[in-house]
Amino acid sequence: MVENIFQLAKERHLTPMHILFATALGELANKGALNQGTAILVGKAAGKNLAKYLKGLAAETGENIPTEPSEAARLLIKLINLVEDYKVNSSNKGFKVDIKTNKCKYCPKGVGGAEIHGTVCPFPGVIEAFVEELTQKKVSIKLKMLDESGLRKTPLSKEEGYCKMEFEIL
Repeated sequence: MVENIFQLAKERHLTPMHILFATALGELANKGALNQGTAILVGKAAGKNLAKYLKGLAAETGENIPTEPSEAARLLIKLINLVEDYKVNSSNKGFKVDIKTNKCKYCPKGVGGAEIHGTVCPFPGVIEAFVEELTQKKVSIKLKMLDESGLRKTPLSKEEGYCKMEFEIL
């Protein structure tokens, strides 16, 4: 449980929706009902629906939607007010998203109070499905090895104060 949620809300510019979402994920993780794999699956469903919503909105308003994956990822971050400090970098084979760990507004651990080892972040799945649905390009989360056995993998790593995710365009 986060000790001073009001102070945290002021520091991270949280809305009640951020607190609701992060706390729900955090408590599910604390109760053993959420792990990283499940968070990815839930995230993919949410990402796809967010993209469908945005396409419908664009059809009504006549606004253009991005066709480049990195631009679609930037749009998603702004659309859901995920974080104010982030980086999106594109390459010829995909794109990378770095989210400032202590600024993420939906973090199940930092905002939601999950007291677990590892991660339960839905955003690798959200980003993958959102970008894929919006751009109609096949996107895949690039998994990173957690140990030398090659058996434990993660969709994001925490480095230099950022949660880092990498995506390939197939």
